Amino acid sequence: MDMEATTQGDSNYWPDRALLLLNDIAEKYANSVFDNSTAQYFLPEGQIRELITEASIRKAAPKLPDDIIKWILKDSHKLFAITLKSLQSNTTLLLPALERFRDVGFADSCMPITTGPLANDEDDETPTSDTDTWERAFDSEVWGRQHLISFYQDQWIFFAPVFKSSQDEYDFSAEHILPVIWKHDVSHEGGFAAVHKVEMHEAHQKIGPKCGGEPYKMVSLALF
Repeated sequence: MDMEATTQGDSNYWPDRALLLLNDIAEKYANSVFDNSTAQYFLPEGQIRELITEASIRKAAPKLPDDIIKWILKDSHKLFAITLKSLQSNTTLLLPALERFRDVGFADSCMPITTGPLANDEDDETPTSDTDTWERAFDSEVWGRQHLISFYQDQWIFFAPVFKSSQDEYDFSAEHILPVIWKHDVSHEGGFAAVHKVEMHEAHQKIGPKCGGEPYKMVSLALF
């Protein structure tokens, strides 16, 4: 049987094609070595636009209408990939999820969401802007609890920070994946910070010319 012909004629096969795109994305992951306690991966900055194209979207999700594809290519390359990844167990939910995002103005620029979807389940806390985002952008008829958790966890792979010469300090959440591809085994600790000598992935280092050809940067992490 010609599998390609079958996939074109039977929409039931399209989740498999979506998984092929997710695998293509995963092939481009880089390994972050900053936290040795767990395996962490990130997609280098700039790769997403090479992976999420009109052709790859149409192949992975042939039922998506033209207006949604146009919106993805304008504002939401990362959002599309994260949504596809977190909903892969039920890809029929992809279109209503994306339509809701578009209609409420939720796109790549609104991410990452730094507070988890269940943050206020047990505590009677004052709602945050992230709480509003979960309620406004994520339709409960589309997003079950496990899908929400997957979305929150999956997003960090696509939002490793880019370090710029115009910014001296960064405020990261514990979930941020630092794009460190080499780290000296010895750190200097004192007070509330630990200083590590590291090499960052070139796509995430926009700090200017390398000093004397030295590719490493000193990164200070405050420990609270």
